[in-house]
This record gives sequence, C-alpha cells and structure tokens, in this order.
Amino acid sequence: MVRMSRTPLDAPKALWRYRYLLLWGLFGCLGLTLAISLFLRRTITRPVRAITQAAEAIARGAPRLPLPAGRVPSEVFQLSAALDIMTEKLRARAAYVAEFAANVSHELKTPLTGVRGAVELLREDWAEMDPAQRERFLANIDADADRMQRLVTRLLHLARIEHAPPEDQILDVAHQLHALAARHDAPVEVVIDPAAPTTISIAPEHFITAVGNLLDNAARHGAGEPITVRADAVDGRLAIRVRDQGPGISPRNQGRVFDRFFTTERDQGGTGLGLALVDAIARTRHGSISFDTGPQGTEFTLVL
Repeated sequence: MVRMSRTPLDAPKALWRYRYLLLWGLFGCLGLTLAISLFLRRTITRPVRAITQAAEAIARGAPRLPLPAGRVPSEVFQLSAALDIMTEKLRARAAYVAEFAANVSHELKTPLTGVRGAVELLREDWAEMDPAQRERFLANIDADADRMQRLVTRLLHLARIEHAPPEDQILDVAHQLHALAARHDAPVEVVIDPAAPTTISIAPEHFITAVGNLLDNAARHGAGEPITVRADAVDGRLAIRVRDQGPGISPRNQGRVFDRFFTTERDQGGTGLGLALVDAIARTRHGSISFDTGPQGTEFTLVL
C-alpha cells in the first residue's frame, strides 16, 4: 500500500502566490467600472444636467440651451423634446394672456370712462340740470354698464369654451337648425343636404353658440334679405354654411374678422367676440371656420 499526502496552501500563501493575477483582475475591474462611469456620464448625466440647466434658464427668461453634442439616449431625447413643447406652449399661453389682458383693458376703458364722466357731471350739476338732461346721462350710464356686462359675459363664455372640457350630447342636426332659424326675425331658409350627417356629438351650448352667432352676424349685415343655412358633409364631417345677401366684407377687414374685440358696430353695442367664439369652438373640435365674400353677400362655412 502506498500512501501519499500534501500540505495545502493557506489563504495568505495562496493570495501571495496568485498576487499578480489578482492585481490584474482588480485593475481590469477598476478600468471597466471607470469606463462604464464615463460612458454613463457622457450619455445620461451630461444631457440630464443640460436639460436641468435649460429648465432653469427658461425659468429666468433666458433662451433655451441646446443639448450637448454626441449620442443621446432616446429617453433623454424625448424628455428634451417634451421640454421644448412645454416651453412653446407656455410662451404661447403667456403671449395669449398678455394680449387678452391688453384687449380687455382697452375694451373696458371706454365704457368705464363714459360712466365716470357721466357720474362726475351728475354729481357736480345735478341741481342745475333739468329732468331731460338727468335722464340722458343716466341712460348713458345704463348703456355703458350694459355693454360692460355683455363684454364680461362673452369673455367668460370664451374662456369656458377654450379651457373647460365640453359635455357632448347627440344632437339632431335638422331639429337644431330649424330651432335656431325660428329665433330670428329675418327670414331664414334651412337646407339639409341628403349627404349631411343627421346627428352630431357636441355640447349643445357649443352648437347653439356657433351657429347662433353666425346667424346673428348674417342678420346684422344681410341688409334685411333672406338668409340661407345649409348643412352638408365635408370629408365625412358636418359642414354648416350660413349665407347672407349683404354688401360683403371689405378687403381691409377680411383679415381681422375672427380677431377678438374687432367689430364695425361698436356704437351699436357690438363686442367683437361673436365670430371669435365661433372660431374657438371650431378649434376645440379640430374643425375650421372660413368665409367667402363678395358684392352679392358673404358665406361662412363651419366644419364641426
């Protein structure tokens, strides 16, 4: 019988024996870790830091900073694109609010000035005025107050249309058009094309406001002649055409028809918000509003 044995190496001796191999492995792991860190820093950390700096610059009102050059992960690129979209929307909203506030202050300034002037005259010369003069100044105050009330009501309506989610219902198109036509003193002819949708899903307030304002506009500018309301289809959607027989829209005013507060009947109490409401309703439904005008009349086409 032959018996053989060998004394095994203990841990310190084993580490010492394989020290070079272990050191090479350690340096390799450190190098790989450093390379991965640099890669992540270049592809993720730098772009995220750049996006953070861009957001801080936007908050200060400075121009948007571009992303650093090089490869950028798709997620970081999407985050940057979302930030750009948000920035443009915020700037557009800020411009809208500034323009809206300027327009409102301008529109309210005139009736407020009239009310203030009439009150001052009444306060100073009440005793010397005869009843007819007093009644005239009081009537002016009442007219200016009524104009401001109509203006504020339409502004609230416009804001509700642009920002509040609508509560859509299924409406019968023919029934709604005949009901709106019956509300006007001017003769209104309703024509329903066989290809037109018979129903539409829309908030009743939006439908009544849009078509009603078009009919009101046609009645004011139609010189008392009959108005035609026609319903047909455009690309599978409901198109409502309202045509009057007035003198048409002048070339100077055609580019401002849908502007808020633009009106040619300010002395008659016009607020300039009727067609702006129609335009807002068309935009909220991803539709359109357009017109064709000439000496024989004007036709507005509303696609819902």
